[in-house]
Amino acid sequence: MKEVEEKQAKQTENLENGTSFSTDTEEREEELSKYMVIPDMFITRKTVKKGGRVYNDYFVNGVLRGVQVQVRVRPGKDSSGFTDVSSYTMLDIVFGSLTSVQFAVQSYKRRDLATNRSVTGYTYHAYSKDPKDGEEWTAPLRFETSSDKAMIMKMIEVSNRDHELGLIL
Repeated sequence: MKEVEEKQAKQTENLENGTSFSTDTEEREEELSKYMVIPDMFITRKTVKKGGRVYNDYFVNGVLRGVQVQVRVRPGKDSSGFTDVSSYTMLDIVFGSLTSVQFAVQSYKRRDLATNRSVTGYTYHAYSKDPKDGEEWTAPLRFETSSDKAMIMKMIEVSNRDHELGLIL
């Protein structure tokens, strides 16, 4: 009984601090899962010049029903509408001197304390592993339109089926 009361007190404290996930050790371990590389998808970088300045554009590449698909990666926007331009810096770091990197997903599981329901899903990442020291480098990816998201999900679904990745979509 005391254990339950302590857990509820901790959840209330987390809610007051703005933390929206459960404090159970088992759930936290599930939440911090490893990255799963999707074999048929990769990310490329294209350098463009605009107004005398050099920019990098990033694209997720794959194939759907024999058609080459390229989906542009866009930085996300926060609730006030500001663009997260630092995501481009993170992508530059992940790429380093490479021209392409792998596409990966990471599963998450969180408990919504307001409704006490578990929420699960995947986040998308640019992924590279340093061949010298084995360190993993990742950058979160976002897509601008619902059709871009639908194409990404379909490519993941097809790769999951073809390579038996075991993803629950």
